[in-house]
Amino acid sequence: MSYKQISGCFHTLYRKADQELNYQYSNLSNSLELEDRKNLLTAQRLWVKFRDADCAFYEPRKESDYLVSSSRSICLTRRTLDRLEQLESYNFRKGCNGCAW
Repeated sequence: MSYKQISGCFHTLYRKADQELNYQYSNLSNSLELEDRKNLLTAQRLWVKFRDADCAFYEPRKESDYLVSSSRSICLTRRTLDRLEQLESYNFRKGCNGCAW
């Protein structure tokens, strides 16, 4: 398998994880009262900034070769799966007027 194929696989995995994250986020957001929805939006925006900064630290190289691209996708996928697990947990334990706990 070439670096190009590996890079494509990791990018596909990241896209799928991101799609599921967006689904879980929307599901949670739609179940919350306005104030909780605003707090979730703030948290999600800050998480995106964290994810991007963390992955820039994880893979600081700016080149666009397939190895660097794979490394970035690996980081993005890992961070996205971590956040997805959190959102799924919040969705699973909805209660107290939609609170996440």
